[in-house]
Amino acid sequence: MKLRTTLATIAGKTTQFLITHFNLGRGEAAPGLAALSIDPNYITNRHQNIPIRILISGTNGKTTTTNMVAAILKRAAISFITNQSGSNLGRGVAATLLHLPAETSTALWETDE
Repeated sequence: MKLRTTLATIAGKTTQFLITHFNLGRGEAAPGLAALSIDPNYITNRHQNIPIRILISGTNGKTTTTNMVAAILKRAAISFITNQSGSNLGRGVAATLLHLPAETSTALWETDE
């Protein structure tokens, strides 16, 4: 992993810790915003080792469709990461990627952009 991406991960996780530790909210977007401010290519850099990426976008039905695909992946015992919080802009995706397990084979994103 690139140094800038590593520093962005540390900053994002620290932001998330502070938000949750001091009861300032759920920390869904701010940690991703912190990571992206240090590494504007954070999402791309963290995605490099994920071979399968599923993006769900549209006007209506994104959350329902994402939940159905997630259930299918779970049932098939496929390791995946997804933004379950519903924070579906870049900073929400980045915040989810802060906790990317090494063995993740699939990324499932509900996104507006």
